Amino acid sequence: MQTRLLGCGSRRKWTACAVGAVVVAVVMGGVFSLFANSTTALGDAAYSDSEKKAMDLRSECVYPFKTNELGMTYGTLDDAPNGQEPDLILARATNGRSGFVSKKEWDEASAADAPAGELRTAQAELESVAAKMLKDEIDEDLQGAEISLEGAAGIIDAMHVGDAPEIDYDAIAKEAARHVEPLEDEPAQQDTALTAEIVEDGYLDVVEATTVYIPVYGVDGRTVIGEFPVTQI
Repeated sequence: MQTRLLGCGSRRKWTACAVGAVVVAVVMGGVFSLFANSTTALGDAAYSDSEKKAMDLRSECVYPFKTNELGMTYGTLDDAPNGQEPDLILARATNGRSGFVSKKEWDEASAADAPAGELRTAQAELESVAAKMLKDEIDEDLQGAEISLEGAAGIIDAMHVGDAPEIDYDAIAKEAARHVEPLEDEPAQQDTALTAEIVEDGYLDVVEATTVYIPVYGVDGRTVIGEFPVTQI
């Protein structure tokens, strides 16, 4: 899958972009492509200077991979044969700059090399912690009510949207609302509605808190030009 990761400046704003279904699929798949092969179809005038520079950089990253002065290969995973991943993978930093993430650092941050059993256990533990965090976030916004841990966990599960075009926060909030109960001794007139905004804000806060940021380097593999988020849930 290929996408242009644009318009994501600050960490908080990048988190919102990363939760989008297309970006989630890119991150979880380990493919950091910035542009599709047909990006010049609209002509050069359709792109900013920074986009043109990124496209020029991408044109240098096709297989067979080139090698920098440190002997590190650099490129994309788009057309690479299995087992031929480059040492440096093309990526867009949160500050909008184009560069490369280290395959080794990506694997460490995403636990890609962990045995399957260990990875499943670690993921389950992380999602349990994330559900507790999300419950706390939502309970702070609900007035006179609280969501159950089961309901918060259901929201986490619902966010694993794969290749869906967008996240339907309204539908997720409606389903999760079945797990919201009024608190005892709270005034009956309190508003206890679980809205899409509450779900979205709470989830983005949890994603941001559990995201690991790894360096984005220049082609030399040493100069840090930004950072890239590796989502954990």
